[in-house]
Amino acid sequence: MKKGTSISVLLEAMTESLSVEEIIASAVKADVANQITEWRVAHNMSQQEMADYCEVQQDTISKWENGDLNFTIEEMAEIACKLDLVLEVSLNSKRT
Repeated sequence: MKKGTSISVLLEAMTESLSVEEIIASAVKADVANQITEWRVAHNMSQQEMADYCEVQQDTISKWENGDLNFTIEEMAEIACKLDLVLEVSLNSKRT
């Protein structure tokens, strides 16, 4: 890529080799990571304080927030319960 290339061109180049499923999964992981981080910040907690609260290691919180884990439904339900959040999963028909 040359200098001055727009972000949309860069994103398109990065995603050309990804399947639709991989793109969807990445978007969901990023959304979950963002919501976990927002919860922690809203509660004025450090990662270590949140780890103590959730009874996990600090590096686990870091992985949650960085989207470095592929959460199972059970793990997401456990996180939601610990944080007193509602877990919602939605599959909708495609619009044509």
